[in-house]
Amino acid sequence: MSLEELSEDARARYLARLAALPLSERLRIAFDTSATARAFMEAGLRLRYPEASPRELQARVAAAQGGVALALRLYGIDLSG
Repeated sequence: MSLEELSEDARARYLARLAALPLSERLRIAFDTSATARAFMEAGLRLRYPEASPRELQARVAAAQGGVALALRLYGIDLSG
């Protein structure tokens, strides 16, 4: 569920609770959420490309996040075709 799907009251309460947290806790939540999203992406890519090496999977994650040019530059693997 996204914030846009919440009622105005629920969204305001959620944002107020986040704002009340110390910065370090908000950063921890953000990093944990990012790591979870990346893990889900990697798992999906492993299912889609079961024959891929760990390096190719890293390149595919890079491509998903920053484009195929980034994957080519970082890993030397051309995923454009």
